[in-house]
Amino acid sequence: MPLRLRNRSVDSLPNADIAYETLEKANDVELAVIDIMLATEDKGVSKFSRTETEDFLKTGLLLIDYLANARPDVFPRRFVVLTAASDRKLLKAIRDRCGPRKIEILRKMDYSSPVSLADKIESLLP
Repeated sequence: MPLRLRNRSVDSLPNADIAYETLEKANDVELAVIDIMLATEDKGVSKFSRTETEDFLKTGLLLIDYLANARPDVFPRRFVVLTAASDRKLLKAIRDRCGPRKIEILRKMDYSSPVSLADKIESLLP
């Protein structure tokens, strides 16, 4: 909401499958803020399996991989990761995947309000 109040166009995509389909085709992506623990479509139609995503804890990391392969002209340079993860193993996996790609990692706990998070996101916009 704070970004919308600043006249930024924001699309909230409800799950990883819709995010993949949308971002794979989009031509106007300024920044994709990817949550690591994302929901998916029903298992019969989802591109993301329970096994691959480690019970959906790492769905966002897989989404990053898929989009970086499908759209290397746009991703990963227009990704930012947003996470509430506190588990050391999961945080290490996030850093290991994002670090080499120079993807900024934002931890929800580091922001005191939605406005301060919006300030940070806005500072990352091209």
